[in-house]
Amino acid sequence: MDDGDDARTIRAKVTGQVLTLDETLQETLPALLALLDAVPDDSPFAPGPAAASPAYARRTQARAVARKPVQPVLLVCEDLHWIDSETQALLDRLVESLPTTRLLLLVNYRPEYQHIWGSKTYYTQLRPDPLPPASAEEFLHALLGTIPAWRRSHNC
Repeated sequence: MDDGDDARTIRAKVTGQVLTLDETLQETLPALLALLDAVPDDSPFAPGPAAASPAYARRTQARAVARKPVQPVLLVCEDLHWIDSETQALLDRLVESLPTTRLLLLVNYRPEYQHIWGSKTYYTQLRPDPLPPASAEEFLHALLGTIPAWRRSHNC
């Protein structure tokens, strides 16, 4: 997906990719599209009152996790320090199911974010240290090429 994609484009891209991976994941599309705010109001995929219930969320998550994917799945969730309570609850249930799935969950968050997974045997926290100046310069050089001396000296 691209930053400028509208809901219709997001639906098309996500649906195409999910069904290409595994057609049995089709019933998980409404929940996935709802997380991306890409469900049209007039669509049969639009969540109704039942879809907002915790029981519906548990059933949807259970069906998605119970599937045997064709290949392992990598799920990346960024900026958990901004997560809402409903998504946090879904993520907590997903974490509980990790030992029985072929799923690698990668998350990032600021130090003030709190979670309940620290004591899980299948949880590993990696805290990357800042790059030393020489490594940061090498990294930027690889990304941007040579930076003119006048720009380096002015911290631009």
